[in-house]
Formats: sequence, C-alpha cells, structure tokens
Amino acid sequence: NRYACAQALVGRKLEFLFKYTLGQVCHMVEIAISRRKLLGYCNDTIVPYNHSLSMRKEQCAKQQRRCVPVSSVTVSSDGDCQASPVLPPATLEIARRNLREILQANTVVPLSNIKRIFRTHYHIELSETLL
Repeated sequence: NRYACAQALVGRKLEFLFKYTLGQVCHMVEIAISRRKLLGYCNDTIVPYNHSLSMRKEQCAKQQRRCVPVSSVTVSSDGDCQASPVLPPATLEIARRNLREILQANTVVPLSNIKRIFRTHYHIELSETLL
C-alpha cells in the first residue's frame, strides 16, 4: 500500500517530488504514516490521518470507549472510516477469565490470535481501548 501510494504520488508528476526517487517517496509515505500522523490506514487503504482507523483508535482510547473491530470498518464516500459494531465488548472480568481459559488449553498462543479467538470462540470483542 505504501508503495502504491508512492507510485500514485510520483505519477501525478508533482513538481516538488521531481528530484526524489520512487524509493525516497515511499520512505516519505512511511514517515507520514508512522511518525508524522499525516496519513493512516482504513481497511488497507491509505487515507488522511483524520479519516484513519488509527485516529479513531486513539480517540477511543482517550475516551476509554470501545473501538470497533477492523473487519467492520469501511471507507465512506467522503473518505471517512465508518464502522458498525457487531459483537458485544468483553468486560475486564470476562477478558481475564477467557484469557486464562485460552492459556490453559494451549501451550503456545500467538498474541496476534487472541482477538480472533475472542471473536470466534467467545463471540465477544476484546477492545484494548475500552478496558
């Protein structure tokens, strides 16, 4: 996605980018996403940061409220990251109980699988911004 974004920028033949290679523009896109918060992602699409899921998560965390799962997020016609919650959120007590159960049943569980297990096995959403 960063590469495709850089290609699109170079393809626009913007005068201020003429002296940079595609690789350098790709690096600029990376910096705009990871350090400067000028760009962000919404369902694998690079969008302005204020329309991104990253900004939505940041706002939810500040307000200690649930942020919807990535799978239920879409980009609206105005470029905004829209969401519709699908599963109820886990409380801290339920999250602890289910996590304990997951860890007792498995010798190794990749951290990246925990939220998916909560959704598929327990039918609840594990939201770090709500807990």
